[in-house]
Amino acid sequence: MSTEHASITGQDFTVASWDVDARNRLTTAAVGRFMQEAAESNARKIGFGYDDLRAQGLTWILSGLLIRVDRYPSFRETVRVETWPVDLVGRRALRDFRILDGEGEQIGAATSSWFCLDVKRRRPVSPEQWRDHEAWLPDRRAMDRDCDRVPAIESPENEVAVPIRWSDLDLNDHLTNTRYQDLVLESYGEDWLRAHEVAEIELSFLAEGKYPDTLLSRRQAEAGRENTWLHALTKASDGKEICRARVVWR
Repeated sequence: MSTEHASITGQDFTVASWDVDARNRLTTAAVGRFMQEAAESNARKIGFGYDDLRAQGLTWILSGLLIRVDRYPSFRETVRVETWPVDLVGRRALRDFRILDGEGEQIGAATSSWFCLDVKRRRPVSPEQWRDHEAWLPDRRAMDRDCDRVPAIESPENEVAVPIRWSDLDLNDHLTNTRYQDLVLESYGEDWLRAHEVAEIELSFLAEGKYPDTLLSRRQAEAGRENTWLHALTKASDGKEICRARVVWR
């Protein structure tokens, strides 16, 4: 895919020292940060970015995310993220991404779904006002499937308590979506993390994480799928799920 269509934009990022892990590989959370910046820039260009929505008392909230990475760049490499709005499905707005290295080779892809939120009422509203916008590209897909609701965990095999820090909050005053990925991976041990890397991560965002909540990061092997785990982040205070995830390792 090229960026010949006006709805497709690309943004370049240089991998900084704080974007890599102990093995000098870009983290999945950093990939998510790059995607978020590219998405906001693209939305702003086509007329429904952060400022456009805030003027109406609205904001975009990520409801689902699926990222596949075939190769993780290292410190000082260049990463280009291309993104475009795909379609409206019910109350969800779909957005896709391609992740390229400095040579222009595709090293990953992603798809996402978003709700439009009334900031004051904290309730989703219909994005129908953008239904007829010419930006949508329903025939351009980066992935072969959309985000889906990740199944619930039935019998957690491991559980780690993780606090939400003040620095984890975003401009909507809740746990930033890229931090969810870090908290999910906290349920693994050092030996596993040093020997494996995330091939695919899928997240279903169910509720807002608020400071200073403590979350329980839980995981369970998914039956019938090798090196695949289901995850849940739940509030320690009342057991409410705020996120589910599926992680495929290699």
